[in-house]
Amino acid sequence: MDKASVTRFALLIVAVINSVLNMLGYETIPEDLVNDLIAVGSGLYILYAG
Repeated sequence: MDKASVTRFALLIVAVINSVLNMLGYETIPEDLVNDLIAVGSGLYILYAG
């Protein structure tokens, strides 16, 4: 597995754990932080891919 695949897999695991904890009532990561990270990540992806 290359580095990108390992990173994607690790992010998937963190996202699944976060979703399960949110369903159980625990807010592990603040919603504002998640929105900011998604905005930055998608912006970097567009710059890199475009």
